[in-house]
Amino acid sequence: MGNRNLPLSLCPSPQKCTQRIRSVGNAQREKSIHGGKKDKLMKIPVIDMCDCEDCQTCLDLCPSVFRRNELGYIEIIEMAEYPQEEVEECMKNCRTQCISWEEV
Repeated sequence: MGNRNLPLSLCPSPQKCTQRIRSVGNAQREKSIHGGKKDKLMKIPVIDMCDCEDCQTCLDLCPSVFRRNELGYIEIIEMAEYPQEEVEECMKNCRTQCISWEEV
């Protein structure tokens, strides 16, 4: 698809944009360790849609985590755990550096 501009509804103010896409349902998920004790937060990848140029690098490098939704935007697939090495490879190869980790 190449580069394309985001619709204004997704990014009304590119200079101050905080629009981030992440998988639904992970907002309060904690990782259980050793006997159900919940003391470690889970990291999920997020995409800053105002910076994303839709280059598809993440789709090519890590299709198990990134997909294109029915509206044509790249999104994060909901998972119990994310493959750290693969996601970080996408982060390194993203030309706009719009992929980052968020602790939830």
